[in-house]
Amino acid sequence: SDAKFDAGCGCRADINGDGQVGWQDYVLMGGFWGQAVDPGNPADLDGDDFVNTSDLLILLSQWGMSC
Repeated sequence: SDAKFDAGCGCRADINGDGQVGWQDYVLMGGFWGQAVDPGNPADLDGDDFVNTSDLLILLSQWGMSC
């Protein structure tokens, strides 16, 4: 289920949990870009254990949202 990737505010792309989806989340995702990550890593928005284009597309689809 995607619920485990929800930062608790309704926006799973709010990686840093500040209630907004924006530059800080983008920068955090960039730190993991192209890497295999542990399950549950907040930058892995689609839950496939890799941070890649599909995660970026999720972030961009939620860009500017207040959670």
